[in-house]
Amino acid sequence: MSDAAKNLSFDIDSDDSASIDMRFRIHKVEGVIRIYGALAESTAVELLEDMRSPQMTLDLSGIVSASWAGILKFHKYLLGFGASIRLIGIPQHFYRNFRLILGSSEELSIVDAEIETFDPANLKNPLARQRVSVKLLEKLAIDQGAIITVAPGSQVLGIAEYVCPRYFQGLDAAPPVFLNTWCVQNADEAFFWFNLGHAFSSTLALYTNLIESARRNIGPSLSDLTVLQQGLNESEGVVGITDKTFDGQRLLREMQTIDQQILQFNKKSRKLEDICVQSLKELQVACWTRSTINPGGIFDALVPLIDTSTSGGLLGPDVGSIISHLDWAVGANIGVSLIKRMREMVGIPDAAEKIGKIKDFFNIMDMLTEDDIEETVHDVERELATIKEHLLRVRLHAAAIKSAKTLLRHWHDDLLYLRFCIGLVKSGDTPWVELRDGLFQQWRTRKLSDEERRVFSFYFPNALSSDENANKDDLSTIVDTMADKS
Repeated sequence: MSDAAKNLSFDIDSDDSASIDMRFRIHKVEGVIRIYGALAESTAVELLEDMRSPQMTLDLSGIVSASWAGILKFHKYLLGFGASIRLIGIPQHFYRNFRLILGSSEELSIVDAEIETFDPANLKNPLARQRVSVKLLEKLAIDQGAIITVAPGSQVLGIAEYVCPRYFQGLDAAPPVFLNTWCVQNADEAFFWFNLGHAFSSTLALYTNLIESARRNIGPSLSDLTVLQQGLNESEGVVGITDKTFDGQRLLREMQTIDQQILQFNKKSRKLEDICVQSLKELQVACWTRSTINPGGIFDALVPLIDTSTSGGLLGPDVGSIISHLDWAVGANIGVSLIKRMREMVGIPDAAEKIGKIKDFFNIMDMLTEDDIEETVHDVERELATIKEHLLRVRLHAAAIKSAKTLLRHWHDDLLYLRFCIGLVKSGDTPWVELRDGLFQQWRTRKLSDEERRVFSFYFPNALSSDENANKDDLSTIVDTMADKS
């Protein structure tokens, strides 16, 4: 193996401990099925089949990472399980996205989950995470209203509809009861701004998750691919092929460059997520504080979030070159010349020695075939098929990064639109509904990803539905119209 391959590292960043075990594991302890590790699209959730029973309790507290595709696969599998399933210990990073896809399901019962809370009297303090039972959250929602305080100095970030499963998909109902006088008098507008802040924060977290998940999945495949490529190139040398059919080292160098770009992206996106969280805390306090302040307090809370649109470098790494390289490699007849030369070695005096070297380079341990050329050809063909599988896997995850970049561009463009228009709304020159309709129309005319559609439908259930009375202008026309008013 080359030194470069030996030194390949894909630790997500210095904040993540190298000791975190990402392997997907399932253990049953005293009737509770405990799930550990990472959930991805390739995760073998089918392992749960051996533990099937009419009533099951799944403890998800050991899940350390979950991609969007992994959550969708897990959810679909549970719904088709034909059992009554209780979910306990749902970690916050999982619950934040899981709630976007939950509908009314009698098969799945959420018992408790990790909820983000903050101290309204100390907004500079970081968010805390508390494991809270759903029954307690629902009881507190009935007793306290939209804003839930689980303990002194621990207020849930967001309203009850964001955390209580019985209220999911219920954000098309009447606005909550605000305490701020302006919000009470302008409840629909205040509710729009509040949901919008959370929607943009959720989408940023989702896009970051997409890129991080792709990176985590690329690492193992690329490591295996580099080893196999080394075996291929050295085997080609044995049979006299000097023109290498596949340059795995180039792929490795390109991927390491992208890896560093993703590390920088992660650091920047997490800083912006912190800014979003701070805005959401201030927005919540502004809406649910008894005062007669004008809407300036609402807008002031949103400005730092909207201003993240001016942050450069948040559009992710450039994977265009490596995708082109992978497309070529997948389409190329990798190893064909090697197979042809191996078959031509029949009867050559040093054939056995060369076949032995090829088996060593590919780490083929099948001793039964010994120096049988045709059997060794079949072994090598299986290794070549594995190379192509890894290439396709890396190509798939590189494409996921490219898709996430497109989503980030959407997020960025929407914030730029808001940044331009919010001043006109604040000054009274433009009705807020005009800004809202323009934004919703942009979403309806855009080719949305599944993630975007889920987020927007969660916070704005009617935003993506066709409305004959909706503003039919595109976003640029809307911006121009508003500019004429300024």
